[in-house]
Amino acid sequence: MAVRWLAGFCGMWMALSAWATNLTGLELVEGGDGQASLMLRFDAAVPAPAHFQMSGPVRAIFDFVGAKNGLGRSEERLARAGVDRVYLVESGQRLRVVLVLDEPVPYALAATPEGWRIDWRRAAQPASEPVANAVAAVASARSAAPPAAEAVFDTPEIRDVDFRRGERGEGRVVVTLSSTKVSPT
Repeated sequence: MAVRWLAGFCGMWMALSAWATNLTGLELVEGGDGQASLMLRFDAAVPAPAHFQMSGPVRAIFDFVGAKNGLGRSEERLARAGVDRVYLVESGQRLRVVLVLDEPVPYALAATPEGWRIDWRRAAQPASEPVANAVAAVASARSAAPPAAEAVFDTPEIRDVDFRRGERGEGRVVVTLSSTKVSPT
């Protein structure tokens, strides 16, 4: 009886896992004037994702229900077009695609025959402007306060917040702070 039940359960699990749509391709396409698109290709149709954007750290998050990561990797480093990297995280019957961005950008979703496309446009800047801005920021920070005053007013800050799911489905929030001297209580 137990063997029969186990065989039935395994057969049902295999059938359900075969129904999942797999992400089969991820491609960043850059256009002129700061335009870019992230192409997400799936082996079958997947419904429109739920999506939202975070401002600190800057991320755009897309949840594809009924999809799995078929790429065999959970991170894709891009470092261009305003996207540092893309994380691919499975949770239950959902694939979460997280774009780690350099700055907040408005984006649009479009269905394609192969899957979904995420389009955005960054503000165009001359090539020398980011370097000039960085130099000016460092110069003003150094002249703003003497080193002794910086040590006195060094306030802890949150560097990163991440959500992880445990093996039994429990949720855990991981907070990275700027100093190990800060007590979590």
